[in-house]
Amino acid sequence: MTSPWSIVLLEPRQSPLRREAAALGFVGVRVLEASTIFLCVVSLLSVVTLRQAGVGADGLLASQALVAFHDWIFLLGQGFLPAVNALLLGSLLYQSRLVPRVLPVIGFIGAALLVVSVAATLFDLWGQLSAASALLTLPIAVWEFSLGVYLIVKGFSPRPSQLPWRLPDDYCRTKFATRQSFHTLVTTAARGPRWTRFSESKLAVMR
Repeated sequence: MTSPWSIVLLEPRQSPLRREAAALGFVGVRVLEASTIFLCVVSLLSVVTLRQAGVGADGLLASQALVAFHDWIFLLGQGFLPAVNALLLGSLLYQSRLVPRVLPVIGFIGAALLVVSVAATLFDLWGQLSAASALLTLPIAVWEFSLGVYLIVKGFSPRPSQLPWRLPDDYCRTKFATRQSFHTLVTTAARGPRWTRFSESKLAVMR
């Protein structure tokens, strides 16, 4: 139930980043992940219903099929998709610096290790509940937990330093106080190479 709400909470911060492909990908993967959770729940509830109905050998085979379906959906939906989520959301947060960059880096590392764990499980190198699988899954859990705690305690950065749609603070403070030339102002106030993409006419309109 909480997977779609993460999209709603993060959408106002993602939309100014001009990263439509990554943002839409994150939305789609989160919805898909929530769908796999419901499929897992429905498959297990179906097994309970069959047991309560007291069906015979045919019901036993159906229950085994539902359990196998649950295991595969859980492996792919709750094993692989969180890695994709970490890559998409981590790339957005890393580029925008809305949170300290160490948090997205943890997400990138956790996503890579989680993919390795899922691949090893698929090829029967170890079980889904093995110690190696739990160890490789730990970094992605640290990423999700630390990001949630940081956003609850600190929240997003109030002034991201590299959003291309923001004017430099020095420019905002001096636009009515001084008559510096345009090129001198840009040289002293610009914070990164992205400002070179702004034309002189656009900044002149902003003044």
